[in-house]
Amino acid sequence: MDIHNEPDKFASDFVFGVSITYKERGTINNIFFDLEKVKKEPNEEVFKRLKKAIDIAKENVGKYSLFKYTTGIKSMYSLSAYEGERFKINVDSNKSSKISILVESYDRNQGSGIATKEINQLMDFLSVETNAPFWNTGEISEDEVQEIGREIFQEDDTFIDGLSYINGHLVMSKEGKQIVEKIVNLKNEDDKASSLFLKASNHFHTARKYHAQFHNII
Repeated sequence: MDIHNEPDKFASDFVFGVSITYKERGTINNIFFDLEKVKKEPNEEVFKRLKKAIDIAKENVGKYSLFKYTTGIKSMYSLSAYEGERFKINVDSNKSSKISILVESYDRNQGSGIATKEINQLMDFLSVETNAPFWNTGEISEDEVQEIGREIFQEDDTFIDGLSYINGHLVMSKEGKQIVEKIVNLKNEDDKASSLFLKASNHFHTARKYHAQFHNII
């Protein structure tokens, strides 16, 4: 590691290895410096520069950026349009929809993994809400901003059989929209209740997809 951002005589004498231990990306447990191959004995200036670099690293721990991801999904019918604080669902075609979510992460690569997980969880839950299977058709570019219009909800509390279907689209309940918002904001991996609920949703969704494929519905 070069402790100076521009090469100079001072820096060339103090090039050494650095290793960091961490539990998850964006956290730091320990920083180790390998000084065995340093040409000169480190002096006060070296330690000042090291301290400055460490202080900057510590200041940036836990600082995330927001990244937007848009994915296409398909089912028997398209989903009706909805919008929340960190998600948006738009109709794409008669059987396809677009889901956009905002993800907090250190960079876009890390965010992509988080987005994939959340989109899968959303499809699992939407299957529970609508009784329909969903398939991810891949990340797509976001077109111009589309107005979603009036949101339509399933208001029949006794609904259980068939599809949750109104005016040509699959619809969810108002409570379902709140849960979608919670999924895209879920940060606590130790939330056992949410974890169990999402696992159960995944089992239900898997069964719906097998049923649809067996009967050649899609």
